Amino acid sequence: MKKRLTDDSAPFQRIDDAARITGLPRGYLRDGAKIGDVPCVWHGRACLINVPALLRKLDAEDAARAACLDTGAKG
Repeated sequence: MKKRLTDDSAPFQRIDDAARITGLPRGYLRDGAKIGDVPCVWHGRACLINVPALLRKLDAEDAARAACLDTGAKG
């Protein structure tokens, strides 16, 4: 069986490759993709994660969480 070559600089990655690149668990990415929390496109049964959009989303959530902690708000 041929080994599939991956390009880490490509914006769309398969779940296994996105997990390796981002350090996030495969289950988190797979479940998030199924419910719409992780930005992705489906190509048949293959899910391609939009890694740059995912990282921007996580950064925005982290910044919002930090802002809530700075202001003393709960949530």
